[in-house]
Amino acid sequence: MAAKQYIQAARADSTVRAYEADWKNFSSWCEEHQLASLPADPHTIALYLSALAQSGRKAGTISRRITTIGLLHKRNRLASPCDNIIVRETLQGIRRSIGTRQRGKEPASLELIRKAIAKAEGTLAASRDRAILLVGFAGGLRRSELAAMRIGDLQWHKKGITI
Repeated sequence: MAAKQYIQAARADSTVRAYEADWKNFSSWCEEHQLASLPADPHTIALYLSALAQSGRKAGTISRRITTIGLLHKRNRLASPCDNIIVRETLQGIRRSIGTRQRGKEPASLELIRKAIAKAEGTLAASRDRAILLVGFAGGLRRSELAAMRIGDLQWHKKGITI
């Protein structure tokens, strides 16, 4: 019972939903083209990846789709066709052709931080949210860095705290 719970906890719910949607997309594409999805032939996957790239999908999305296909094969005790050189070279060509540059977000402005802090009042959770916003803004931290921060990452000093 516990092992099953740990296996389910291995991935975030959003990741599980993305994998499910990816597999549904791939299997539907295979059905539409009268190709087997499980086990899939490396040539089938290369054609699928090409179709994704032609439809404007980003390189990150295409990479996640490969991960999903490989994972489903492994869960079904099948060799992953995604490890094949045909699939790898197709992905490499797609990444070189469409690019992999990530578009960063604009940093939060002081005015936006002031508005957010003003709305977070009254509860203990609101105080926590204000503290997180201020620490993140003052430290120029990314969302992922704030989310990963743990109490062990803090060093207390007479004049303040070092992260």
